Amino acid sequence: MAGRTIRILEKTMFDKLGDALGAVGAVKIYIATNVPVDGYVYGALVLRVHSCTQLTGSPTVSLAAVQSAPTAEDPGLTFRGAVLIDGSTNGKVTLSSGMAPTIAVVGQNMGFNGTFSAGSQFVDIQLIVVQGATANSPMAFTVSADLVLRS
Repeated sequence: MAGRTIRILEKTMFDKLGDALGAVGAVKIYIATNVPVDGYVYGALVLRVHSCTQLTGSPTVSLAAVQSAPTAEDPGLTFRGAVLIDGSTNGKVTLSSGMAPTIAVVGQNMGFNGTFSAGSQFVDIQLIVVQGATANSPMAFTVSADLVLRS
């Protein structure tokens, strides 16, 4: 079974989301767009939480893969479809101050060929951060992410 691992997000610290979360409760950040998955059948998202500090409440972080269909005819427009891999339920990590490094894997055995519509062989990857019990709380966390593909 041939496969490929794509680094979606290098180790990155997010430390300015507390104010944004206080207003809306959740933030979806596209950390990768138009990732080619043509020729692959299965995919899994791997989220690593390296560290977490300056935190109150219990916010969560997760990943999702969303169908995308870029086109050369109109490169300025974004075409997105269904969520193909959703880590917001069984793949989320609850953040806590001083937590040990943690990994979450979601989406094993997702059949891309059965899910994609014709001509859409790309995905966009979202980092989803959901506010904890305390609004406008300061937070800082460091994460990295991979997309693992198998044919």
